[in-house]
Amino acid sequence: MCAAISSNPGYIRKEAWSRTHKTYKFLFPNLGGSIALGFILHNGFGIDKKWSAIWGIGACLLALGTMFGYQWRKYHVQESRRLDKHNPYGDAIISLNEAFCRVHAARRKEGLVNRADMMLTLTYLCGELQDIFDRRTKVACSLCIKVATDDSIVQRDTNMVTLVRDPRSQRQPKRQKVDNDDDTKHPVFENTCFFDIFDDLGKRDGKVFFHDNLPSFLDYQNTSFDVKGMGGRLPPSLTDVKARDNAWMLPYKSVIVVPISPLHYKHNKDAPLIYGFLCLDSPEPNTFNETYDVAILQGVADGMFDLIHKFALSLNPAPTTKVEETAAPWPQ
Repeated sequence: MCAAISSNPGYIRKEAWSRTHKTYKFLFPNLGGSIALGFILHNGFGIDKKWSAIWGIGACLLALGTMFGYQWRKYHVQESRRLDKHNPYGDAIISLNEAFCRVHAARRKEGLVNRADMMLTLTYLCGELQDIFDRRTKVACSLCIKVATDDSIVQRDTNMVTLVRDPRSQRQPKRQKVDNDDDTKHPVFENTCFFDIFDDLGKRDGKVFFHDNLPSFLDYQNTSFDVKGMGGRLPPSLTDVKARDNAWMLPYKSVIVVPISPLHYKHNKDAPLIYGFLCLDSPEPNTFNETYDVAILQGVADGMFDLIHKFALSLNPAPTTKVEETAAPWPQ
């Protein structure tokens, strides 16, 4: 993928010359134009005909070179912007390659999955994802994994806790305050980003929560507000977007949340197969791309499912829901 979007000097030269040639033909349709310019110099400035012709041709060549230089620069800038936009997604493949090698190595180990080893592997994965999105968005993003307090399958009334965060977020006081507050509970049905996913489990598009400006979301609920003594949400009377933005106390304004579940699993709404949520956020609004960024997170969540599933089975060896995926069309 990286090779496909790498810089292409041949393309730049070709496009620059094509545009230059068209412009030049318009200004000087043939050699006569150069000669005519030379006669202007002869008649206007009294320069010898021989030298005026040479100066005329030289002026045309200079104009040609200048036009080509301008067009080359123009297409070079366009190509650079294209690479700046798309290269991070190519880099993402390279970065995730090593991260998933670690995830799969941990999953393939014989015997039970050690919780400490799993957390170390998932922390590394979150760190790699953070680096990917930092470079792509030019914003300091944060990743975390939320799971049930008892490490079981998530239900609507399940209380969620933070299993791991990326290394940088672990050191942020606001994140630490939420993670270390044992008095505040975080049930699924009191957090919009979680229960919205449950409400649309029957639809593939519903298996993600995406919002690029949370302060403008009037009905947004988040139990992290409780840690700050705000009752789970901003006051309902606060409807002005600017006022809500000023009153916003969470460390993020853009967010993507995907369930840790097989991507093509058809969930039973009464018994979904979700072991947690992978959460990506940014302190700035309008940070993420709903098409590409969501697809990366869904693929990662699908990839880490087997590891967490194996760990859950090591805690409870009793038979659980059989994982059967399908590529059949999703109901709309």
